[in-house]
Amino acid sequence: MKSKSATSTSTLMGLAAAVACMLTSEGEAQLVWDQEPDDVTDTDKLTISMNGQSRTTGVMLDSNWRWYHTEDWASCDSDTLDAATMEKCIVQGLDADAYKNTYGITVGSDSVTLKYANNQDGGSPAYGQRVFLTDMSTADGNGYQMFDVLGSSLSFTIDLSNVPAGINAAVYFAAMDQYGWQGATYSDGNVNQAGWTRGLGYCDAQCPTDMKYTQDAGWNTGTFESCCPEMDLLEANRLSAALTPHPCTNPEPFVCDSSVEECGEPCDGVGGDMNPFRREGPGHGIYDLLDVTKPITITTEFPIDPSGALTAIVQTYTDGDNSYTLNLTDHEMATQKAYFNETNVFASMGGVAQMGEGMKNGMVLTMSMWTGDLNWLDSCKKSGEYQTYDCTSNSEFSDDSMWQAAFDSDGPGAWRGPVDFQTDNSVFATQDMTFTSPSIPEAFKTQSKLNCDYTPGAGDDDGTYDCSRTTYAFTVSDIKLTPL
Repeated sequence: MKSKSATSTSTLMGLAAAVACMLTSEGEAQLVWDQEPDDVTDTDKLTISMNGQSRTTGVMLDSNWRWYHTEDWASCDSDTLDAATMEKCIVQGLDADAYKNTYGITVGSDSVTLKYANNQDGGSPAYGQRVFLTDMSTADGNGYQMFDVLGSSLSFTIDLSNVPAGINAAVYFAAMDQYGWQGATYSDGNVNQAGWTRGLGYCDAQCPTDMKYTQDAGWNTGTFESCCPEMDLLEANRLSAALTPHPCTNPEPFVCDSSVEECGEPCDGVGGDMNPFRREGPGHGIYDLLDVTKPITITTEFPIDPSGALTAIVQTYTDGDNSYTLNLTDHEMATQKAYFNETNVFASMGGVAQMGEGMKNGMVLTMSMWTGDLNWLDSCKKSGEYQTYDCTSNSEFSDDSMWQAAFDSDGPGAWRGPVDFQTDNSVFATQDMTFTSPSIPEAFKTQSKLNCDYTPGAGDDDGTYDCSRTTYAFTVSDIKLTPL
């Protein structure tokens, strides 16, 4: 059967030639256009503290969320255009109004707020986003803001009160290239002119294959994996939270092309996660340990030995009245992996010290809000190849015995949070939810669906969206990097 992407060779060549003519001369990629806003100068800035000094930073939306087009405002369609032609397309530039109204990103003097569902003028909503902090210590900027965290602590305050089950509010470090590979020449001769100024260069330890641009390899036709070490400071909602380092065998950002080599698993995609509920069970959800109806402050320390090697990751959560601490060491992680019947990939990748190697060139602070299969965060997911526990057999977390049942049937660590297990997590997007666990606070036991309401119109494209019920968001503020 002929698919949409199976356009005839002659048609493809004609389209490619036409778009290339509209865009730029051969050998250069026109990724930035002066007829559009410039994210670097036309968006709001925030102030953070680095080693006791105030630092002005910007917030940059990842390029995957942007429109790609020609100078005639025609969309560039990757189904019909080849990679070399897509590399000549313009990456959409945005101003502060677009950040707020289209993508739900609001920047205050010392804060960033990400709103999950966003639609301007009733149009099709944009769900979720991913942003990076940029270095705005000079008028034209100096790439992404690099955080040298070894021998230091990173603290921030976060409001999770409006982040429901089924959404991940993530604050983390990725070992990205400081300039988003700006100036890199691809194998076809095209040049990355945009780089960090349009949010290019993302990578993480899951080695995503869906990046439109993949580091210095150019436009991705689906075979490039974008890998780098990742330090998840917080992946959370108001019901569950986790701290997870993800080391890679290669501490630098790198690309694997699965069309020419076996990529395997060059990074610990599962990571060395620490989640109090998963380890200790009911009574240890984030809402049990802290008052998540108000902002909480999270401080993560990265102590080093005399040689400069990372020795532990120590994280403290506090709401001002209550606190708890996680102490992640190689010994503690080995104990936990054995307890959960999991293979200790974290150790085989080099553990805490190798995570530190990935930090030595600095890391980019990243914030995102997304949904998907989040059973691993707030519900039930089998973790070890030796486990026999079946999450579907006790899908409703109707009382605390569900957690014990997993242990009794050789499933330690299967329950990561108190949310009823869903075989299809899309129900969070389309249905209002009520949870059965008696431990969940009444204010959080029910939640509206994640997606906006849709009202069909007379024609296929005449419907409207109403996002007034979908107000889910989180705010990060008071970001501080301090020497230990």
